[in-house]
Amino acid sequence: MASQQPLESDLSVILGFAPRAAFGALSHNRALDSDNLGWLSTFDAAVPSPPNSTNPWDAFLISLGSPLIRDFQGNSARKHSFGSDIPDERFAKVARLWPKRRERPWYMIQTLWHDAANHEGTNLFSESPPGERDDNSPSMRTNGPQRGLDDDRRLSLIRDLSLPRFGGDDNDQSLQNKSGLPTADTFAVCIDLYFQRFHPLFPFIHEPTFSARRTPNIILLPICLIGLHLLDPDKTRPFVITQVLRGIERCTTALARPWKRNDSMSLITVLGSAILYLNFASILEEVAHSELTHALYAKALTVAQQSGLFEVSRGPSICEALSQERQTDAAWKSWARIESAKRVVAYLVVTDCLYTSSIGPKPMTQVDMLHIHAPCPENLFDAVDATSWAKLASMSPATFIDPPVLDFQGHKATLPTTLSASVMGMHTLLSATWLYIADLRYRTLPSSSDPLRNSLYPGEIFQESSTGAAIAPLLREIYASDHEGLLAGDPNAMAFWNNMCVNLTANLDLFEIAAGREGMEAGKTALEKVFVWAQTAHARRACLHAAQVYVCMAKRKISDGTMFMSEIALFNAALVLGLYVYAAPDTLETGTETPLELLDEVDWNQIGDEGLPGWNMEQNDCSYAARRFISEGGAISFNRYVCIGGYASARRVILNYVGLLEEVGRWNWRRFRHILRVMSDSMVELA
Repeated sequence: MASQQPLESDLSVILGFAPRAAFGALSHNRALDSDNLGWLSTFDAAVPSPPNSTNPWDAFLISLGSPLIRDFQGNSARKHSFGSDIPDERFAKVARLWPKRRERPWYMIQTLWHDAANHEGTNLFSESPPGERDDNSPSMRTNGPQRGLDDDRRLSLIRDLSLPRFGGDDNDQSLQNKSGLPTADTFAVCIDLYFQRFHPLFPFIHEPTFSARRTPNIILLPICLIGLHLLDPDKTRPFVITQVLRGIERCTTALARPWKRNDSMSLITVLGSAILYLNFASILEEVAHSELTHALYAKALTVAQQSGLFEVSRGPSICEALSQERQTDAAWKSWARIESAKRVVAYLVVTDCLYTSSIGPKPMTQVDMLHIHAPCPENLFDAVDATSWAKLASMSPATFIDPPVLDFQGHKATLPTTLSASVMGMHTLLSATWLYIADLRYRTLPSSSDPLRNSLYPGEIFQESSTGAAIAPLLREIYASDHEGLLAGDPNAMAFWNNMCVNLTANLDLFEIAAGREGMEAGKTALEKVFVWAQTAHARRACLHAAQVYVCMAKRKISDGTMFMSEIALFNAALVLGLYVYAAPDTLETGTETPLELLDEVDWNQIGDEGLPGWNMEQNDCSYAARRFISEGGAISFNRYVCIGGYASARRVILNYVGLLEEVGRWNWRRFRHILRVMSDSMVELA
């Protein structure tokens, strides 16, 4: 024991107290504690180290005369395992009493790609009851004339419609025999109309593997309601509005439930239903402004955000879920389910863009966290079978293996290099950029109860922050990188891009007031501010963009369709250009120079920054006519009609936009047309 004294002395220096003294000071409390430690009365375990250990800690315990060491020395021959003498129920009781720790949050993005790839249904939104044949086998690829919708699915839809004329006590046979109910053929026609006219705007359902018989009602019902509206808008409108509101309420209720790790496929299905209901609701004025609609909009985007769907970096790479085999039917369907899931996320962003544009003011999506996969090329998603798909996939392996990512994290947008192959990828990028602008507008523009006090030039206010100063370069980069690709070939995308540029150079809120949104007095005050705006380079740049919106949509083909945002862009363009001409700036006076035709094609690369926020007036190059107009002003013509300013010229310009809206409009054009017609007829009264 002579060797213990130096060891104890060393420990005293390290620990700052004498171990033996501390142990002795505490020993008199053992009797008091023994009653509270009764549950440990049977704890008589051995220390798993030899008694002659030279470990300093063993020496320390020995120096203290540790009861554990004495117990070990007296029971070294014990044969039973450590802890075997503690009753199992004691562990269970302690486990129940132990304070629970909060589980790490689960994000659906962590399992989404794997769950989609391994989903038992043929389609991401299909159910596959065991033992039933596959509706999408090669021999049934078209699902027949009724898309696989049989009598059982028809009756299920009818019950979900909650028709007031038919009570809940009706059995299947009585519903089959009652007249006036939609037939399976009627539902099939509705589904066809949906895929022909609405699906191209939001193509997240994989049509080649779609089967009505396998699709749950939460997806199938809005599809049928959209088709029913397209079948006969006037006759079906009251019925459709009632059913859409009920469906929206059911969808919101479904999203409100707690979601667990094994619920990813159910949640992505409900979010797909929300996309259908919300975008359809936007074209039904009675539904668009309903509190029920706004509740679903807020809930769907919030749940998606909380599930990590807008932050793909939280989850694994898509490559890990993709099969390396590309020649089989199973590999094709697995890839299609993953692509559908990607598109649900993308179209949630597009939906947020639409609602921010119409009801604003703040996007639900956290733009500075946005990091999502862009949709793949349309021809790959629309491939009708595994053979066609494999052939196309082999032609663009980079897009297949490593899909492009849209990254807006930290308000620092990074453009993917492979986006030009996807039309919907471009629209997703533009929608995200619009959310960026809307978020900047909400955060940086003065919040005032009087909209007339807001800035004439929103983009200049954005310049005051580093994130805001990046938006104009981003729009230029989008055009510069793709002006000969999708932007040139897709009039809807180009109109959208021009509309965003208009929003940087003109305060659209002010123009709506000048058009009469808030009544006569506010309208007259707003017109005075428009007169000031019309004398600037910002105004002339806005007018060029407004005219190019007209050019884009005038060149539109029937096959291009009309996006929701294109109608909004046409309406905004009519307001801006019409009121610019009405304000009759001095620079409109015709001189010796030939007027600039606004409907001639414009190369924005040659115009550069001219008239945009942050534009440096000292770096002018006026060799390009459109750029010279922005810098210096001058005479203009619209569709070869020379605009001399004032009511007559403005009215003529606005009516041109009205005519184009009537020609290409599909969704909200009637409301926009009515406002523009009234505005053109009453503009003289506001002067």
